[in-house]
Amino acid sequence: MPADIIEEMALSRERTLAALVEAREAGRKVIGYYCTYSPIELALAAGAIAVPLCASRKGPLAAADNDLPQNLCPVVRTIYDVSVTDSCPFFHSSHMVVAETTCDGKKKMFEMLSRIKPVHIMDLPQLPALPESLRLWEREVRRLAAAIEALPGTRLTAAALRRAIHLTN
Repeated sequence: MPADIIEEMALSRERTLAALVEAREAGRKVIGYYCTYSPIELALAAGAIAVPLCASRKGPLAAADNDLPQNLCPVVRTIYDVSVTDSCPFFHSSHMVVAETTCDGKKKMFEMLSRIKPVHIMDLPQLPALPESLRLWEREVRRLAAAIEALPGTRLTAAALRRAIHLTN
């Protein structure tokens, strides 16, 4: 990549973070998420800003090395490390984090992160073809909606949810 493109990408990230901090200071809620399974439509419908959180880092993972088993996958270890060392400014700016149960390592790591910041863990159906899986997912989406509405200054309406679904689709 030409150097000017890389420089522009770095500046874009800085501008995004500055706008996020400004919106937060103006009272907007920020909801971070790691996985595409996270229904960001709920955050958008509540007037919050949904931000994808950092999951990559170059170099050693000292906090993860200290706190987590060495045999956990690099993704889990990296998410933990950038979060607890405050290396992910988007994590720092989030009022809450939406997490998911895609693996046992993530479940445990998200429990540990909840000591730092509110983390809402969604239980993902492991066998989507089962009839119970749809009911489980619906319950989890409703549980997340309630958690988002518990944030001061947020409110979900059916009309706002329809707009957010239309926007994300």
